[in-house]
Amino acid sequence: MMKMVLSYSLGEMKYTKGKEKYIQTGPAREVRYQSGDKMLFPRIWDSSNDQNHAQFYADWLGIGQQQDPNTGQTKYEAPSYGQNINWFLTYQTDFLFMRYFMWNFAGRQNDLQGFGNKRDGNWISGISLMDNARLGDQSKMPDSLKVNKANNKLFMLPLILGVLGFVFQLLRNKNDFIVTAILFFFLGEAIVLYLNAPGNMPRERDYVFVGAMYVFAIWIGISVLAFVKLALEKTDKELFKKVLIYGATLTFLVTIISSLTGSASGAIMASLVAAILFVAVVAAVTYIVKAASGKGSNLKMAGITAGAICLLVPVLMAQQEWDDHDRSQKTLAPDLAKDYLESCAPNAILFTFGDNDTYPLWYAQEVEGIRTDIRIINTSLLGIDWYINQLRYKINKADGVDVIWSPEQIEGHNREYIRLGQQQQGQAIDANAFYPLYDIMKDYLGQEVKDEDGNDVGPNTMPFKKFFVPVDKQLVYKNGTATPADSVVDQMAFEIPSGAIARNDLIMLNIIATNKWQRPIYFTAAYGELGFGQHLRKDGLAYRLVPFQAKAPQQNWVTDQAMRAMRAGGSSVKDNNLKAIFENLQKFEFGGANKKGVYFDEVNRQYLLNIRGIFAEAAGNLADAGKTDEAVKLLNREAAGISPENLPYGMTSRYSQHNQTGILLTEAYYKAGKLDQARKVAEDIKKDIASQRSYYEYLKAEKPEFYAGLEHTEVILNEIMNEVLGQVEQQYDPLKKAAKNPAQEITPEALLKAADSAKKATAADSAK
Repeated sequence: MMKMVLSYSLGEMKYTKGKEKYIQTGPAREVRYQSGDKMLFPRIWDSSNDQNHAQFYADWLGIGQQQDPNTGQTKYEAPSYGQNINWFLTYQTDFLFMRYFMWNFAGRQNDLQGFGNKRDGNWISGISLMDNARLGDQSKMPDSLKVNKANNKLFMLPLILGVLGFVFQLLRNKNDFIVTAILFFFLGEAIVLYLNAPGNMPRERDYVFVGAMYVFAIWIGISVLAFVKLALEKTDKELFKKVLIYGATLTFLVTIISSLTGSASGAIMASLVAAILFVAVVAAVTYIVKAASGKGSNLKMAGITAGAICLLVPVLMAQQEWDDHDRSQKTLAPDLAKDYLESCAPNAILFTFGDNDTYPLWYAQEVEGIRTDIRIINTSLLGIDWYINQLRYKINKADGVDVIWSPEQIEGHNREYIRLGQQQQGQAIDANAFYPLYDIMKDYLGQEVKDEDGNDVGPNTMPFKKFFVPVDKQLVYKNGTATPADSVVDQMAFEIPSGAIARNDLIMLNIIATNKWQRPIYFTAAYGELGFGQHLRKDGLAYRLVPFQAKAPQQNWVTDQAMRAMRAGGSSVKDNNLKAIFENLQKFEFGGANKKGVYFDEVNRQYLLNIRGIFAEAAGNLADAGKTDEAVKLLNREAAGISPENLPYGMTSRYSQHNQTGILLTEAYYKAGKLDQARKVAEDIKKDIASQRSYYEYLKAEKPEFYAGLEHTEVILNEIMNEVLGQVEQQYDPLKKAAKNPAQEITPEALLKAADSAKKATAADSAK
């Protein structure tokens, strides 16, 4: 999929602001491609494939691919012009824009992020004849998705009113229509054209098109006037005919454009029903308004009647959608920030990744004054010189940090990108040796290299990839970084796996090197990209850098093999910090999950599942260590903080993430001796597994084209969850042990194979 670069054309010189003057950063470069690689309106692109977009393109469009036997890398056929247009229509226009549009004005299936299958995140209308033709029988859906609060049935009524307003304004006031239509276009489809969105979105992006939704609401408002005018027009029957014909045609087109990812027959059926529904609704309401106004003689009564009837539509929208839009009792964002901060020891450094981690943490410190002794460092900004310079100074109660390099050494594009493992002529570097991180950063990358204008530009290559950080054992025992039970190493050695790193990672390494274990260092995620992931210990929501290899209690958990297979390494609580994590979890908050009826969408649920999993893992490990009372305390605190009504124990989710955590909680209850509660959780999970199985069997038997998008991921994972849960019960439940059948046990190899199958299928789930 990568274009062949012919050369670069150089443009004007670019500058960045320095301390005393502007600094040249090099001329602008524009790639020049071979003429044979060019096409009109290219849509498929990815300069690096670091987010696996190429595989998503291939799955969605059926692009040919083969694995190189020598390198193991996947090679893809060049996409055709037709496939580019296909991508624009089916994914960018239909799946990204029109699917979101129909969520608002036709109805929504559920709040699971959609990737193309017929189970997750599609638009529905609530009219079986339409929905079943496009997506399969919706009554067969898993029970937890049928009662999902984002299952909103609007019966196409908002869409019909908006189309009526659109057509009426077009026919009666073209000047106003042009203005409104242009605004709708530029806030909707023009964004699709301009952004040229790749696949594999990290989350649903419906908020991007909110402007277009507002404009469409203008046409919904105009529909009231349209009904009044249609009812009062005694002689102009031509207007009524045009409204019905144009409106039905437009409704048909909107529906079919919103159904391009399904079968042709299903799209046509749904579109025909939608067109007929438009005619029926508009004709019926017009007749009612005309009758109520004395056959068009009473303007006031016509307006009241039309307004009252049309008002029923936003009332329906509120009735269907209020429960999944109400955030009045939800405090998850600030509570998560508190949980992150309370996972850290005093005077810590906390590295965060991206906006969603960082903004709540800033709010917690700056507004609520929570744990202002912790220095928050946003790695997304860590490549910018002005942000790096801010780290040098104390903020609130958090001391500054030493970044080794001077402001002059990092200004502009200096030391912005370093290639690793490249030896220069005359260098003799032992590729197997580990080198002191602090010395390399200070003396090698910190050496002065001048350009022709006398500016310090620094090295842009480095022959080293393996480093170590010396460990002062007396210090780490004294400040609580380690305990005598830990196998502390003399040097924390690691190897950077990539061939180059950017300045944000370089500054992170500088901080680790110069800290010398004096302050606790934490990460909001298990950051393994720089090679020291094995030295991260989970102390709650945050991962602490420790001078020993953190170990997981693999031998004590039946679910551990499954969890590690599904999570590519897992997030098991380590067996050497039970006291610290027990104390940290006493301070956790749950975002309002204990309040009746609070709605948490899929992303919210993932955060809550993470918290539930942390409590379960900690409780299970405490029970294994003989600390049953502490284990029960944690389980009781989780049960009081997260209501099963708001976060069920068993629930259909992408890649069975929800049920994975439920099984972990089941085993924790068993370990702690709470058999009744363990059985209750297990029963809820079993119900969901059975409900999913029934749905998949229906698709396989009656809708095989829809089953294909789920069979290699969700179907397999659902059966694995069933087997793993059975093993947990057989291991711990006295009522189940007698029925244990070793032949049914799942091997780690089978788990890993299934997990690998799910990953290779990608989140696309295929739109075939």
